[in-house]
Amino acid sequence: MRFAEPEIAGLTELAVERLLDVGGHVRGDGRLGPDRRAQQAPFALLEGGHLVVEVDSAMLVRIDAVTLIGDGLRVRRMPRRVAADDVPGDGPLAIVDGRGGVVFARAGGTFHVVRLRRDRCFLREGALWAAEPSLHWENGVMPGTRGGDGEGDGAPFVRIHGDGVMALRSVGDLITVKVTPERAQRVDPAALIGWIGDVVALAEPGLPLLRCEGEGALLLDLVNHRSAGERDGQ
Repeated sequence: MRFAEPEIAGLTELAVERLLDVGGHVRGDGRLGPDRRAQQAPFALLEGGHLVVEVDSAMLVRIDAVTLIGDGLRVRRMPRRVAADDVPGDGPLAIVDGRGGVVFARAGGTFHVVRLRRDRCFLREGALWAAEPSLHWENGVMPGTRGGDGEGDGAPFVRIHGDGVMALRSVGDLITVKVTPERAQRVDPAALIGWIGDVVALAEPGLPLLRCEGEGALLLDLVNHRSAGERDGQ
């Protein structure tokens, strides 16, 4: 007895079904189509968790991690904006301007699209993937991540503030923990990807932890078996 074989979809039909128009607006009816509930212009999260950035004039993006970038966009790699006693150099961020789209693969992590409203926050450099150019940023080093003698490069951090939308990426579950003048928190530097508000992070003597004091909220990436060095290379 012969059984009818299922019809194999044509490649053209598959291409149409999965079409992603990153030059104008996102569209598509397949599993790679946009999750409309997750859209916050100019960012869109696809159903698989991948990030699409629609550029109409300019955008700050993590250029070394892009999966696709429109040919209509000009790329200008940004030097690190650092304190006067540090040596500036090329960082992972770039300004792309023009009209077009940028696609980032989820790559095992989770993207979070958030808006700053005159907020001030500090982020591990490896957690910031895209931001509107209306946001102001400056690089530094996360306290307590240099060598025990104060030497070494330490974990790169970004101070970012203003009004605008940005995209963060965590490897594990992202949680927040409140810090108040009455209640400091001690955290693993490898899990700390940033904080909001007036928080001061200090190396904890004799412990591989950071003591976070002040008033604000810590952003923690809950993931196992990841060192700070591995996280910064994500």
